[in-house]
Amino acid sequence: MNIRFYKDDTLRITGDHKGNNFIDIDAVGYESLAITLQTIFYYIEVRRKKGEIRIFTFPKKSYKKDCDFGYWEDAKVVLAINEQTINK
Repeated sequence: MNIRFYKDDTLRITGDHKGNNFIDIDAVGYESLAITLQTIFYYIEVRRKKGEIRIFTFPKKSYKKDCDFGYWEDAKVVLAINEQTINK
């Protein structure tokens, strides 16, 4: 699916029936996007591999051990944010 964004457009992707887990993607100016993660995520990891970037989110860092990263398993972790980092 290819979705074209124009200035001030917003897309919300929900991950559960209650709508508590969501990501908002906003078009903010010329060819720029802002991504907002719902605050239920307390551990966020950004990985980079071959010029691509993927963001993984978990309720707690301990949940990471149950994730099947697949292709991204050996990717470099370029940023990790947890609840303690955010609340400093």
